[in-house]
Amino acid sequence: MEAADFGLSVTKMTKPQNQLFCRLDNLTPPQRKQLRLKTLSEIGLLVSESVPVFEEVTQKASTFSGAPISILGLVIEDELWFKSAVGLSTVGLTNQLASQRKISLEESFSTYVVDSQQPLVIDNTLSSAVFAHSVLTQHYGIRSYLGVPLISSGGLCIGTLEVMDWQTRQFNERDIEHLSLLARWCLGEFERNKIVQTEPE
Repeated sequence: MEAADFGLSVTKMTKPQNQLFCRLDNLTPPQRKQLRLKTLSEIGLLVSESVPVFEEVTQKASTFSGAPISILGLVIEDELWFKSAVGLSTVGLTNQLASQRKISLEESFSTYVVDSQQPLVIDNTLSSAVFAHSVLTQHYGIRSYLGVPLISSGGLCIGTLEVMDWQTRQFNERDIEHLSLLARWCLGEFERNKIVQTEPE
């Protein structure tokens, strides 16, 4: 289904029940931020170490989709931190994305995925009134985007798994299903491994 006003496409499978930018019930933004940080801390993701299963999933996401950039990002405060990324060097090693490995949540497309807890498809950023003037479009030349939420076992969206391209493209239902499956698999594996590691022998 096309959302002509915003240049977004959402499949029937992923269409939100109410509105695209729905929020968690009865939670203010500060409460949501606090709960997200608490969840990230409890499952051990507020550390700088790389996570092998996340490295694997960004590689798989990029390979399967054919997109040059793939990012697994965690929402920390008001920023999206790149826990794992493929292809950042292709936009220049000295650019802010590659050197700092984070972006303001407000400037990222991920904010819409996190708010709605639904996949977001942008076939052409330039044709979208919402995304045409974003820093990713104007400064980094991103022309297409597919992002899916990372949902913890507690049901909270803690980040996104996303792929981006400099070419316009039409992501199909298979692309959305595969990226969603990878997101569920990698976070599920990480959480299971953490439980095993903390259990007494």
